[in-house]
Amino acid sequence: MVDPNNKFYRLGFEAALHAKYRCREYDQILGEMQADLEDVQKRHPGENVEEPFLQGFESGRNYYQELCSKRPQ
Repeated sequence: MVDPNNKFYRLGFEAALHAKYRCREYDQILGEMQADLEDVQKRHPGENVEEPFLQGFESGRNYYQELCSKRPQ
């Protein structure tokens, strides 16, 4: 598990909370998420970006799903 304080984990977590990813299945957002990851990799060449970003993204999606399930309907 990557440290949640890792800047790339945090970037992935925050990306997952973006409105463009809400209420969409994982396979529907895969291309956009990959583009976000590639953008971060370009801005930080030579750094370990992929693993922490993807773990953060997954955590962010889980967090948002929890919020949605707790919201009164």
